[in-house]
Amino acid sequence: MKDIQKITEDLEGPWFDCCRGIYIGVAVQQEAIYRGWKGMELRTDEEFYWEAVQEASDYLQQFAPEGYLFGGNGDCGCWGLFKEQNFGQ
Repeated sequence: MKDIQKITEDLEGPWFDCCRGIYIGVAVQQEAIYRGWKGMELRTDEEFYWEAVQEASDYLQQFAPEGYLFGGNGDCGCWGLFKEQNFGQ
């Protein structure tokens, strides 16, 4: 049986591109739910939407390989798994 929670270095890079706009947060929440997050998925028009997106992103961080971070990367607006030393560039 495949371990769905296993995230390895070869998954580095954007998971959700900036073309999604504000809906990128929905994808982040859905990914976290898929991996066991028990938070409530909120839609873009709901209060505390961005807080839920951050909570989901923080939850996913526990699955990241050492030296990698989940989140938005720089000005492009893409969200994914990036090397810590390159994060935010």
